[in-house]
This record gives sequence, C-alpha cells and structure tokens, in this order.
Amino acid sequence: YLHSAPCKERFLGRPRAALWAKNVHESPACALGIGAEVRFTGAPRYAGIEGLYRRNDATCDPADEVETFFPPSARCTEYVSSDASTTTVLRWHHSGCGWVILTSPPATPPDVSAGECVQPDDDVAVNQAFQNDAMDTSVCAFTTYCADALFHRLCAASCEVAGFAYSASSCGQDDEAAAARYVALIAARADPTLTCAGGSCCAALLAGPGCDDPITTSVCPTTAASCPAGRRLA
Repeated sequence: YLHSAPCKERFLGRPRAALWAKNVHESPACALGIGAEVRFTGAPRYAGIEGLYRRNDATCDPADEVETFFPPSARCTEYVSSDASTTTVLRWHHSGCGWVILTSPPATPPDVSAGECVQPDDDVAVNQAFQNDAMDTSVCAFTTYCADALFHRLCAASCEVAGFAYSASSCGQDDEAAAARYVALIAARADPTLTCAGGSCCAALLAGPGCDDPITTSVCPTTAASCPAGRRLA
C-alpha cells in the first residue's frame, strides 16, 4: 500500500509491518533554486499556465530537511510562475487533497461578438454541487472538471481562462446540457424519480428543487425568471 507521511507513526513498532519510505534530498549545489514544471499532454494547452514555477521559499518549513512534492505536509506549499507577465501560482490546496493552479483573468475581456461568454463563476452554486459545508471560493480553480457540463456552467469564467470557451448562445440563457447533468446528479443522490423525460430539464428542475435552489436558478435563469423575485437566488 502507498500511504502518506502522517501514517508512518501507525506502522512503527508493528512486528508484522514493514515500512519503506522514499526520501529525496535537495542538492546543495542547485544554484538556480528548486522549482516545478507544469506541462499538459493534450488539448487545450492552457496558454500562460504551462512552464516552470520557482519555489516560494517563504512558504517552506526550514526545520524539514526533506523535499517531498506530494504530499508536502509542512514543507513548501507554493510555487510561482517564472513568467513575469503572469501572476499564476501552483499552490497546495487548504483541503490537503492536492495542488491547484491559480491565475488571474486575461487583461482583455472576452469578445462576446466572437462567440465567447462573459459569465461569472457562481461560488454559491458550485459549492452546493460539491456538497461543501463551508464556502470555498477556490472550487472553480479545479478547471480539470470543466469538461463536465454542470461544472462548466457554474464556473464559466474560470473555464474560459483555462481554454474551455463557453457558447454565447447559452450565455445568460438556460443551459439544458448542464441542467441534464444536474438532474442526473439529483437522481443519483436523492430523488431517482426526477427525470427530463418528455420535456425540458430546466422545467424538471423548477418542478423539483425549485426556485430556492441556487444551482437551478444559475443553470436555468430564463426558466427561473418565472420565480417570485424574493425566491430567485441567482
């Protein structure tokens, strides 16, 4: 089994357990410093994100002499892009579950006439989709989920930066693909009777979770326009 570093203490002293650990020590001769490289093997290429990242030594624990990239435990938790034209950073997520890449939106706003959508991320709705108990404003940074129709809709701005263009025809309108994904999610989690059969998935969501549900109002704003003003959460 492959375990993380905190599990070590549980194995020490057990007669029927053997613990093997790989420690990679830094070379003191590395004059250019320690860094990481971000590279993608398929499309999209995420322009401005690929490349070398230098370690931010201010985030390191000098008492720990061993450099382990995953997980970093109390070691270095941030790497900064070596490209001076960006503010992109590679950072260990506070949940402890992995690395995230954080970058600023492009300086030039998307051109709606060219078919791109100017639609903000919906932090409230995406946190509900992930069933987070506390608000986490960095969920949309996990742009590897942008291929999912529901995540793409709820994190349209972040997915746009990551190279997943959002259709202008759905910008600010009902997104039936995202609605279908949400209906399937609800059917798997709570209500197997909820379906899109015989009609619009947005209509099904309005009849199901309804106007008080932030995901429904975010994914289906046109249909949700019929909701009383006080109950529309988007």
